[in-house]
Amino acid sequence: MHSVSFYSFRILEKKGSKKSRKLDDLKKTNGNSAFIEVESFLKQNTNKAINRPLSKSLIFLDGKGSLTINSNRQLIHGYVKVGKYGESAEITDTTLGTLKLKTLIDDITLRERYVLLYLPDGFDEGFVAIHSNDNISARTVLFESIIQYFKDNYDLEARFNPLCHKKIPDYILDSEVKEIKAIGFETPSDVADSFGQIKTHIHSDLVIKHNEGFFGSFRDLNNKKIGNVIEIIEEQCDEVKVTLRIGSRDIVFKYSSILKKGISAELDDSDINIDASTGIPNVNDLHNTIVDISNEILLDIHSQNQGVII
Repeated sequence: MHSVSFYSFRILEKKGSKKSRKLDDLKKTNGNSAFIEVESFLKQNTNKAINRPLSKSLIFLDGKGSLTINSNRQLIHGYVKVGKYGESAEITDTTLGTLKLKTLIDDITLRERYVLLYLPDGFDEGFVAIHSNDNISARTVLFESIIQYFKDNYDLEARFNPLCHKKIPDYILDSEVKEIKAIGFETPSDVADSFGQIKTHIHSDLVIKHNEGFFGSFRDLNNKKIGNVIEIIEEQCDEVKVTLRIGSRDIVFKYSSILKKGISAELDDSDINIDASTGIPNVNDLHNTIVDISNEILLDIHSQNQGVII
């Protein structure tokens, strides 16, 4: 499942500070804004592999137009190639007694993942959207590398944090609940032996669909018996997801992330037109879908400033 998670980008006034600098007034960058500096970082690393050993992954910034840089909008968006390496597995064959075989995979398969960075002048908080699929995204390497760039060049403390609403917005609270899904995993009794027998975690879904308006809105979940159902299934499963009707589309949220006010959403495959041969979404459809969701979030966060829009 393709998903998108949202983050804030800030430059702290000093290490440990709760206050942030304006993105176009960083003091130490010879008048350059955060957008210009991030653009400079990307250009310096074009056609290079950026590696973060602790994450066992790298990103490759392709110079063939995969990233669009819009200076007028202080907006950067497009595909980044991501790969993992050094993944290992331990295999036990029960017929061989105590013999264990280890495999180490160092070949890297690069996969394209979409990123969007919006760093408007005059604000102390930028907006970042990171696309993920199969638990692979550019988030860790990209974030850590940009943080290190500001540290090494200007001794500035950059921070990426999960984007949070000040409160759960009304457009989510009032949205119609279309479906509730409880997701669970059962681990094999012998994890090592499961590799040899080509077994993996057992995955199961419990889906509760909308039935003649019984769910009502997300706000109603706290007031109806269905709220008790969620409490019960949360205790028995790994994750609960809710599908909400927002505007003209259904958007899937993790139930816990709404309550914690973190912002992430799963994307409908039909909206992003995935190429069946490559598994890669159409870049324009993916961009448009993420921009639509982003603008809804920005409107909620910056409701007093209608000019903040991608």
